[in-house]
Amino acid sequence: MYRFNGLDYRLDRLMEIAIMVMESFHESSKFDYCITGHSGDSHSIPFVDFEKKPTNRKQYFNILAKMVTHSQYCWSGDNTLEATESAISEAAAVEGLTAKENFVFIFSDANLRRYGI
Repeated sequence: MYRFNGLDYRLDRLMEIAIMVMESFHESSKFDYCITGHSGDSHSIPFVDFEKKPTNRKQYFNILAKMVTHSQYCWSGDNTLEATESAISEAAAVEGLTAKENFVFIFSDANLRRYGI
């Protein structure tokens, strides 16, 4: 992702989405979320854990810096499908919520046509 950011700004757009999510739920006590990434290194790279939402701009910046740093030094590869399965399992494991109360949003630069999706 880091390599092609200069061509199509994919990493910039992903960081904009992350900021939008964090800002949207900043003062919400009704909703909880986590942000998890993936790369050629792993299908699950935690950036924000459930019940540990960032509370200020410095924490936002540190999360974005971690995203950029990881994308800069990780192996190339795609774990989109494994990451999606892991995210669904993690959301389903949250206690006290029904299936109608759990959501998983996937943002990826993967070529999903390659997988027949």
